Amino acid sequence: MRRLTYWGLAATCALLTACGGSSDGLFEGTGGTAGTTSTGGASGSTGSGGSAGSPGTGGSAGAGTGGSAGAGTGGSAGAGTGGAAGSAGAGGAPACPGTARGCVIDWAGSFAQQGTRDGTGTAARFEALGGITGDGTFIWVADNNGVRRINIRTAVVTTVAGQLGNQGFANGQGTAAQFGFVDGIATDGTTVWVVDGGNNLIRAVDSSGNVTTLAGSQGQGGVVDGTGAAARFESARGMDYDGTSIFVAEAGNSSVIRRINPSIGAVDTIAGNNGQGTTNGGGDVAQFNRPRNLGSANGSLWVGDTENNLIREIVLGGGGAATHTVTTALGSTPGHMDGTGTNTQFDRLRGIDFDGTALVVADSDNFVIRAIDLPALTVTTIAGSPGMSSHAVGIGPAARFNKPLDVHFDPTTGDLFIVEGSVIRRMFYK
Repeated sequence: MRRLTYWGLAATCALLTACGGSSDGLFEGTGGTAGTTSTGGASGSTGSGGSAGSPGTGGSAGAGTGGSAGAGTGGSAGAGTGGAAGSAGAGGAPACPGTARGCVIDWAGSFAQQGTRDGTGTAARFEALGGITGDGTFIWVADNNGVRRINIRTAVVTTVAGQLGNQGFANGQGTAAQFGFVDGIATDGTTVWVVDGGNNLIRAVDSSGNVTTLAGSQGQGGVVDGTGAAARFESARGMDYDGTSIFVAEAGNSSVIRRINPSIGAVDTIAGNNGQGTTNGGGDVAQFNRPRNLGSANGSLWVGDTENNLIREIVLGGGGAATHTVTTALGSTPGHMDGTGTNTQFDRLRGIDFDGTALVVADSDNFVIRAIDLPALTVTTIAGSPGMSSHAVGIGPAARFNKPLDVHFDPTTGDLFIVEGSVIRRMFYK
């Protein structure tokens, strides 16, 4: 059953701009135009925005093809422009935009327009979105040179730290701070950590918006374990927090997975740093190929091994890299195939999160969102259509993506929030 969302009906309509030509309607259906003749709809009065007709047999909910419409200019039954939608007829499909399970909408920002403007929902603008996380109240995103948050209930976007469009390095309060370019992001609900790839640093943003450097030395690259400024990072990208430690995927030639103690900034290498490849085994011999993201679930770390088109599982041991075990859990050659374990295919997958039962994956170059049941490792495509690169609102396979980059599951709403270019999509999921 679909959970109730925070939004009231009027707020949802205003935010999604999906209420059609009359206050009598709810949400527009697929196609966005008034349906043709409704079964049983009486002749309405003349004028746009007439009252809704009776449900159309087989019609989709809202104003989709076959749905009933209000009377239009000239007063003909069910044929008006912008008339209010009738309810779904027999066999009718759920409405999208709306809150139907599986519906994917544009929630904040614009796919077609970049920018730095704070605002509400699709009136806001983002420059170059990277990672995404959440704390149950806000969705947090890394956006080019800044850290921004979106209120889950109202979709209000606020820039919390950094100077959008102005690259640099400075610790400080809010927009007095500067970042190089930011990518992976994670939070424990109090502190937000972010990968500052442009400066080879891991930065922290506290609840007051104060930015500090947790680990690394500004402008100094490399793969060096150590504490605080003694550590070095190379092409750091994705980030995850498992409740105890921060994990970072580094996509440079060393292709390495690092672990950070968030209390003191102590960094150690848990796997990789052995060149690029697919070797499994202890963390001291394992290889990856430009891993972009990672997530934790069921006591393991799951790595999106992007250029290998694989998902690797790391079972953490109690000591150094040799005590951790890396295996290939899912994937094979590049492509798209649902199935189980290594009898599946991905294409340059990026973001990974855990919804309490399954891993959710942004399969970037397949243009889809996948779910992986644990522990069975069964893969299902839940949104988008493989090979169909475009951008469209829709339910499940009717939705379209253009290289989704990261995904976050919000347990308070049961919804997925998906990064795609300069827009954040919302999928009404559970």
